[in-house]
Amino acid sequence: MMAKKRSFASRLSLMTVLPASILFIIVTLLISIEGGRIVERRSIKFARQVLSTTVKDMQSIISETENTGESIAMAFEEYYNCGRIIDTTSCFSLLERTINSNQSIFGCGFYFAPRKFDPQNDRIGIYANRQDGQEDLLHEWDTDASTAEDGWDYFEQDFYVQARERDTTIWLSPYLEIMFNDDYHLLTTYVYPMKDSKGEFIGVFAIDLFLDWVHDKLVSGKVRALALGFDQKPHPVFSGFRLG
Repeated sequence: MMAKKRSFASRLSLMTVLPASILFIIVTLLISIEGGRIVERRSIKFARQVLSTTVKDMQSIISETENTGESIAMAFEEYYNCGRIIDTTSCFSLLERTINSNQSIFGCGFYFAPRKFDPQNDRIGIYANRQDGQEDLLHEWDTDASTAEDGWDYFEQDFYVQARERDTTIWLSPYLEIMFNDDYHLLTTYVYPMKDSKGEFIGVFAIDLFLDWVHDKLVSGKVRALALGFDQKPHPVFSGFRLG
């Protein structure tokens, strides 16, 4: 049986619709691909902006912390070398003002070499820090007696040993500090070695700095990037960071 011939009109319609349909599919795919690229570019741009502002904020805080630490330590050296008596009350008052001057500071303190602050004690550590959920600052007093009682000896801690041995200011690598309420914070420490007029080591001034905000900011940047649709694989900008 002979196949039924199509009319010229139906053949013309088919010839018109088929290419148009194919063209529509191609255009749709191109728009979809380009749209995805635009979203990805926006996500990458936002991620870079987050990292850039985080780095700038960190540089500013580091510079401010170093300037504060050096100013306080040098002022203490001047008082010490002039033979002025510096009591613990004055030290704690200075530490409190330092902490309250910068919300990024968790705590700070003086840790002295043997018998440099008190001729009767090898160890004298004077430290103040924030307490979670409370406005009052916590004062800590480290002596030979307290070391014998709790076993914590600042002579053996990295911040003291490294500053003394290197004879220069140092930053410790970030670390987790467990708090009294079993919570924890990400911290780093800036340490300034203090000297007397003869250049002899008399102790260190240390500032503990919060780093939680860095993690939080990077996490918020990742969440925003995902919300923009960049949720396939992480861009290299995020590599090296644990973002939750």
